Amino acid sequence: MKKLLLPYFVFEIIFVVFFLSEYSFFILFFEILFSAIIGYILITKFGVLNITKNLTKISPSIVFGNLGLAISGMLLMVPGILSDSVGVLIIFVSLIMKIIKKDRDKFNNTQNNTYNYTKNDEVIDVEIIEEGENLWKK
Repeated sequence: MKKLLLPYFVFEIIFVVFFLSEYSFFILFFEILFSAIIGYILITKFGVLNITKNLTKISPSIVFGNLGLAISGMLLMVPGILSDSVGVLIIFVSLIMKIIKKDRDKFNNTQNNTYNYTKNDEVIDVEIIEEGENLWKK
């Protein structure tokens, strides 16, 4: 695990140095603060606990959509440019998954209709009675 964290910290420091050379420390501070606030909002709204409430309705798009937003919220709360960039990328992927799910559900009828319609469903059985005919004397 330590071997995986060391390259991350090196790349994060490189990204922060490049960001500071282009912008100021003041902008970096507000970027970290703003991303932490957005990350907190994403975790509270789309957290992992919200996914477990609807276990009967789980589909891949729901899991990747909501879980992706929760993971991106965690990444946005970690201070740094690299983690924020990956978090924003995951937000875009999760929102695309949600849009695809909405479009798929709009055209996919999941209701089970067992009534079979035929050509004769609109036929009405009618008995024609003559005016001069007495109905009671047959």
